[in-house]
Amino acid sequence: MRPCRVSVSRRGSTLLFAVLALFCAAVADAAGQAQATTGVIRGVVRDPVGSPVAGAAVVIEHRATGFATTVVTGSNGAFVRTLLPLGVYDVTARAVGQFGDERTEGLVLRVGEVVDLVLEFRPVALADITVTADRTPLVDTEDSSSSHRLAEEVVDNLPNNGRNFLDYTLLT
Repeated sequence: MRPCRVSVSRRGSTLLFAVLALFCAAVADAAGQAQATTGVIRGVVRDPVGSPVAGAAVVIEHRATGFATTVVTGSNGAFVRTLLPLGVYDVTARAVGQFGDERTEGLVLRVGEVVDLVLEFRPVALADITVTADRTPLVDTEDSSSSHRLAEEVVDNLPNNGRNFLDYTLLT
């Protein structure tokens, strides 16, 4: 019995190598897509006239888990938050002392998606605030009686040489 010999030409081996390389690339790409389980939310925060707002806090909250993360805008008003789990998000921008909150709700983040936002603050109307209060005295100057009672355990643990109850009056 003679051994079987298979002869592969140079052209055939090149074709076989190309097919294997394409197969490996397709499998690697599919595996890479299977690993992508996050998304990105980015955007810019602007004031009512369209200028960027630096230092604004942007809170990004995942509705399903309640997970919230905060990013701060740069000098150009831009923010980026990467590696966010997929799902529905609510995004709130705050610039303390300048504007009211700006909120975007129900933002859906899908696999590998980059969501771009423009959050623009609205002007805040200022209102007059009137504060009225009654001043109650902290000390009652007309009643000199003591209204504080000590528990029996506290009295038992007080230091008293000779067990004379009149010595307790020295503590007041």
